[in-house]
Amino acid sequence: IHSAGIIMIVSLVSFVLASKYLPAAMQFSDEPLNTSLKFKSLIRIACHNISNPLTLILGSCQLIRLEQYRNDPKKTLEFWPKIENASEAISDILTTIRAYEALQAPTRIMMRRANLIPLIEDSILSCREQMGQKSINFSSDISAIEGRDQVFIDPHFFSLCCLRKLLTNAIYYSPEQGKVVLTASIHEQNLVISILNQGSVIDEETLENLYNFDFMKEQIRSPGAKGTGFGLSVCKLLTETLNGQLYIQSPPPHSESVSVGFATQASLHLPVIDHSQI
Repeated sequence: IHSAGIIMIVSLVSFVLASKYLPAAMQFSDEPLNTSLKFKSLIRIACHNISNPLTLILGSCQLIRLEQYRNDPKKTLEFWPKIENASEAISDILTTIRAYEALQAPTRIMMRRANLIPLIEDSILSCREQMGQKSINFSSDISAIEGRDQVFIDPHFFSLCCLRKLLTNAIYYSPEQGKVVLTASIHEQNLVISILNQGSVIDEETLENLYNFDFMKEQIRSPGAKGTGFGLSVCKLLTETLNGQLYIQSPPPHSESVSVGFATQASLHLPVIDHSQI
């Protein structure tokens, strides 16, 4: 595979994404339509979330074909963690795109009763490696919802695009050896999942535009950290489709959280199923 081939594949992926999802993406913002800006935003999503890891995979395959790597299997094995991480990154954005596409046709959202505790535990488990890479000090307390954790959701999309997305964001934007805390509680017939993380406070302009993936400002909250906002946009849309609410506050509203050094709090609010009324 030559560099020209890589460029052609990347361009094709970007074009397919833009042409397929541009019309629906216009619904994200109530601001006056700016087709050029939104088109650039979709291209940025393709380049940032798909073409970069795709290029890494293809580049690694090119190197593995070189004689010095073919003759040394141990050197070849060094590429696999990078390839695996890149593949997971592509898988994550494709899942988010599928969720957004499903949101355009509500019948594709498979709503059913589900217990949140197993979904929370699975999401934590899936993020353990990411936590280990940054030596994150993670703690959780979900005991308050035991026996009252049943909600009406699409378990697949909610787990991947909401729980896992908010947790990976908290880890991603935390400093090395930072602290991340996940709690769950019941408040006024809503099940509330709260994720707190240390790091830099989000500036007011960025906070107001977190769910607009056409917002072009580059906001770096930790070294090398960038984001398109597409994942959070889908997370918010999906939560609202499930009759819930997503809140992101920076700094967190409670003074005791600020004193510990927490910079951001993401909270998911979902109606709890009241079995007494069934």
